[in-house]
Amino acid sequence: MRSLHILSAASWQLVLVGMLASAAISSENLDLRQSVVVATGETVVQTAQRMLVEEIAKRTGIELPRQTSIGGRTSAYILLCRSDDAPDELSDFVGDMEVPKKPEGFAIAVHTVDQAPIVVLAGHDDDGVLFAAGRLLLEMRMGKGTLELPEDFRIATAPR
Repeated sequence: MRSLHILSAASWQLVLVGMLASAAISSENLDLRQSVVVATGETVVQTAQRMLVEEIAKRTGIELPRQTSIGGRTSAYILLCRSDDAPDELSDFVGDMEVPKKPEGFAIAVHTVDQAPIVVLAGHDDDGVLFAAGRLLLEMRMGKGTLELPEDFRIATAPR
């Protein structure tokens, strides 16, 4: 009887592994290993940028460069901004992200049109940008030399 439990447990493990593998294959991920982290705005937004870059480096060994504006894009960007301070070329996209107009509200979405993708982290206020950076750290798939995010990732929330 005991061997039947072991066999059935092993069978269930195989089924679960198969399901997880098929789920991982069906979802496309953005490779963010070569991305540039851009922060527009004041000190708190730049602090969120620094914290994000440092945490990614600790967890993956990947040290992403930082900038204060989006230039000619050849690689992916991770953009941190307040929803009322988005770069002109992304203001319509940020408006469509439906950032909650509450303290600490934020939205994260991937913008992919023509060029390399931009992972946009838009906060309703400065604290919202900090919360967005923290949430991105939770959502990214990270490992030694690995930094990925589902290409269709999108969230809009306010922690309070």
